[in-house]
Amino acid sequence: MKLKRIVIHSLVLMLIVFCINQIDLPLAEWISKFTEVHATLIRTSNFPDLLLIFVTVTSSLSWILYFYFELIGFNRIQSYFFKILGTVLPLAYLLKSVMKFLFGRTETRVWLDNPKLHGFHWFNGVDFYDGFPSGHMLVFTPVFLHCWYAYPKYRFIYPVAWLFLAIALIVTDYHFLADVLAGTYVGVMLFYLVIKVVR
Repeated sequence: MKLKRIVIHSLVLMLIVFCINQIDLPLAEWISKFTEVHATLIRTSNFPDLLLIFVTVTSSLSWILYFYFELIGFNRIQSYFFKILGTVLPLAYLLKSVMKFLFGRTETRVWLDNPKLHGFHWFNGVDFYDGFPSGHMLVFTPVFLHCWYAYPKYRFIYPVAWLFLAIALIVTDYHFLADVLAGTYVGVMLFYLVIKVVR
């Protein structure tokens, strides 16, 4: 079992490195040209940065609901759901901030405007050097995973929502493919770590 996990982690990391070295730049360049040609079909305006607001509001409400259910001693499953959600969201946001600062990768749109700036600017992930990993994927992947286990009745929704977010981040040149994969990978790892600790 341990060997299997090592193999999976190694394959994912190799895929991310492969994307960084071989796929990210040509894919981003092609998408940029495609969206210019089909400007009426695809809008590439900046996403509003509402991630911090989402994390703050959702995690705060989760803790309020957790303590409410614990206080009235009713619906332990629901209180557990909110406890996990209230724990994983701020941790995900903090982790993505630390990793972005650590790696300092050039944002996709900055590279498109100035290819010479491409690369990892270690321990300098501020301003235009905070593309890796994708914060949206790191934050929302644990949410989708948590809902997958807690509400299996709606499992058809979560992969679609995750895929839509991933594609939207790439086709709008908001992130490179490797950024999205790395954000997803770290989000999955964080979710299972939180589950293990909380249990």
